[in-house]
Amino acid sequence: MLDLLQTTGASIRKSNVLHCSARFCMSEYFHFFLGLIPESERKDAINELNSSGCAPLHCAVMGSFELNQVAEQHEFVKTLLNCGARKNNIDPRTG
Repeated sequence: MLDLLQTTGASIRKSNVLHCSARFCMSEYFHFFLGLIPESERKDAINELNSSGCAPLHCAVMGSFELNQVAEQHEFVKTLLNCGARKNNIDPRTG
């Protein structure tokens, strides 16, 4: 994966993989991809809005889960907040 990023110039931040892994509360994937982003850019990446105006935190909160998965979702949301996700992050185009 790292070779692909380095040889093609692909961008984790532009690929929305943080948003997708947050949407399904896939903590291991989220942290893996976050680890590929330079440390100085991680807070920006965690708060980056996708084309729908959603940050990874929004994606995690809006995910549809079974009742038995609510605790997992809650823990993932807390993890995002502890990583620097801003709960008041809004799309500047709409708000």
